[in-house]
Amino acid sequence: MSIKTIVALYRILPTPEYNSERRLFSCECKYTQEIRQAILDVIQTKASIKELSVNGDCIDYDTEPLPDPKNDDVLRIEVKAPSNSSTSFFLDINDFLGRVSNSEFLKGELPEQFFIVSDNYFSLDENTNSKIESLKNLFKFTDCLSKMAHYQDNNVDKLSRKLVFFKRTEKSLQPLAIDIDFNDASLLNTTLNFKILLDLHGSAKNDLHINEKKNIFISSLIELLFDIGEDKSFSYLIKNWDELLKLFNNNLDVYLSNFSFHKVRQEIASTEIELADKCAKTLSDIQAKLLGIPISFTVVIGMLKSDSMFVLEQILCVAGLLLTSLVISSIVKTQLDNFNSIKHASEVSFGGFNEKADSPSLVDLIEKAKDNLSKQQVSTKRWLTFFRVISWSPFLLGLCTFVYKYNIPQTAIAVAKNIL
Repeated sequence: MSIKTIVALYRILPTPEYNSERRLFSCECKYTQEIRQAILDVIQTKASIKELSVNGDCIDYDTEPLPDPKNDDVLRIEVKAPSNSSTSFFLDINDFLGRVSNSEFLKGELPEQFFIVSDNYFSLDENTNSKIESLKNLFKFTDCLSKMAHYQDNNVDKLSRKLVFFKRTEKSLQPLAIDIDFNDASLLNTTLNFKILLDLHGSAKNDLHINEKKNIFISSLIELLFDIGEDKSFSYLIKNWDELLKLFNNNLDVYLSNFSFHKVRQEIASTEIELADKCAKTLSDIQAKLLGIPISFTVVIGMLKSDSMFVLEQILCVAGLLLTSLVISSIVKTQLDNFNSIKHASEVSFGGFNEKADSPSLVDLIEKAKDNLSKQQVSTKRWLTFFRVISWSPFLLGLCTFVYKYNIPQTAIAVAKNIL
């Protein structure tokens, strides 16, 4: 049954009085044509009019028509307001929350039509009521919160609803139950910003830390409500929502800081291993080529022992040794250049890590890695320098052998004397 015509009559009457105990309203006022039409509309809906009189004369509206108003006519009317579950009059928001079944609210539903007398608010009006909007917002909040719960406990008659959360500890699961109850009017004075709940559901595909954030939120929720009874927990949560957000953000910052610490630590370890591997490769890559040095010594030994070689053959051997030493020296020089590049890259990398380091443990880790790399770099540079020096030894030994074997200084002096 629609209460639209009854609400219209109530609003037209100049000074209606609503009795919340008897669930009716009454008025004694000047009888006008506008009021007469409103009464006729109510009569057509079969509403219960308890009393209807004009100038003290009772009117049986079932058997006689309503008289037209005359000057100075006084109307006395008493109307029973509907009071069923779907359509009803309420004195104020407290009366509304107290009389509407909590099972309707638990489903996130409002009565089909209702009128709140103190606010002159009808549910079919285009304008909104702040308390009703707050209640609708609570419905949305509860729906989002229920999606975070591990378990929902609805009793058989649907008159209560509990959201159950669990926090895993080292020894067991720590439970928390929140008994949902919308009958506390003070909850409607709180403006809830539950964007965090929407984000925890909406960003599941894009946030790599979404599961950790959900766990942190539940842990923060249990931390806030642990000592609050489950029958008071919902009201306490609404009134202290900002405190929960602050607690959640603090716990999230701690997690992200730890994650950043571990991430930087892994980056340092990876960089150290990578740079150490590159330093090692500067030596391993030329090991096979360095075998040319001892092999070249066999040519020098052959020059010493052979008496059948012609001078031209000896000269070709010395030229071959020169070419070998030149090639090996250039290869080692290239590796030295690569080594210097690796050394510069390590300085740049660890310089960046120093900027990220926000804890003494990270600083110590960086310094230890730098020290280890520095020792390896010093050793690698010494070996490369040594190899570059000895790369010329086959040529120098071959040249000395040639000079010694053919007594080049004396021969040159004798030639000079003959020329002079």
